[in-house]
Amino acid sequence: MHMPEELPSVSIIIPCYNYAHFLPDAIESALNQTYSRCEVIVVDDGSTDNTSKIAESYGDPVRYIYQKNAGLSAARNTGIRKSVGEFLVFLDADDKLKPQMVNESYQAMGRLGCDYGVVANLGMWMNEAGEVLDKASVFSTEDSEITVLDLLIRNRFGVTALVRKKIFDQCGLFDEQLRASEDRDMWVRASASGFRIMRLGSSLFVVRRHGSNMSREGGNQTRSVARVLEKAYGEGTLSGIENIFWLKIEAYYLYQKSVMQAGKKPLRSCFAMLRSIALWPVFTDLERLGERPWFRLKMFGWILSQTIRRKW
Repeated sequence: MHMPEELPSVSIIIPCYNYAHFLPDAIESALNQTYSRCEVIVVDDGSTDNTSKIAESYGDPVRYIYQKNAGLSAARNTGIRKSVGEFLVFLDADDKLKPQMVNESYQAMGRLGCDYGVVANLGMWMNEAGEVLDKASVFSTEDSEITVLDLLIRNRFGVTALVRKKIFDQCGLFDEQLRASEDRDMWVRASASGFRIMRLGSSLFVVRRHGSNMSREGGNQTRSVARVLEKAYGEGTLSGIENIFWLKIEAYYLYQKSVMQAGKKPLRSCFAMLRSIALWPVFTDLERLGERPWFRLKMFGWILSQTIRRKW
C-alpha cells in the first residue's frame, strides 16, 4: 500500500465519569500506540473523584477537558468537537487499547478505500484487576463487512473503532438522549448514509468487566435498543422488499429482551421468547449472528425451568 509522506492524525477520545482508578490504564494504552500521530483527549464528564488530577498528571501529551455531567454521548461529542484528527478512536475510561490498534486499523482503512468510514475489531475481556480473561468472541475471527441490516438485528462490535471524522459532519453526533446503544445508533446512521463498515477479525482492545459496567443495566439497554430501532424505522432505513426484515429485527430484539428480563420477570421473559419465535421461526445465519443452533429454544427451556422452580 502506498503510504502518504505524512500520516494523518488520529484523535483518541476518552470520556470519563468517576473512573479515575481505571483511567491510567486507558491513557497509557493510548499513549503507547505504535502509530506515530495520535492525540489523546480525556473528557471529564463532571467527575467527583480525582479524574482531573490523574489526567493532568500526564502533562502536554494528554488534553484534559472538563464539562458538567451530561452523559457518555455528550462527553464523546465534546471530544469530537475539540479533536483535530482526521480519524477518531473512542476508548472508554475503563478499557484499554492494544499497542497496534490504531496502526492496524489505519492500514486496513487504507487498503479498503475511501468509501469505508469505520474499521472496527473484536475485543477481549479483562477482569477488574486488568487480568485478561480466556473468553472467545461469539463472532467469526474472519474480516467481515457489516451492513446496516446486520446492525439493526444486533450490535456487531464495540464503540472502540477507527472512524473517519467526516462521518459526524455528514450524519450528526452521538444521540445524547440515549443512555445506552448510542454507538449502535451512530453506526446505523453512518451505514444508512453510505459509509461502509469493516470489522477486522483481530482483537485490538480489551474491555474491563466489573460491577459498575453500564452495559449491565438491562432496563436501560432494552429501552435504548427499542429507541434505536424506532428511529431507524421512522427514517426509512430499509426500503421496499427489505422491510420484511423488520420482522427478523423485532424477533431478535424480543429474544434479547427475554434474556435481560429472565432474572426479574421470568413469566414476561417466556412470553417475549414465544413472540420472538412466532415472528421469525428460524435464523439461518447463525455464524454471522454469533449464535448457536436452537439458541432461542434452549434459552426458553432454561427460563421456563426457572419460572416453574420459583412458582413451586
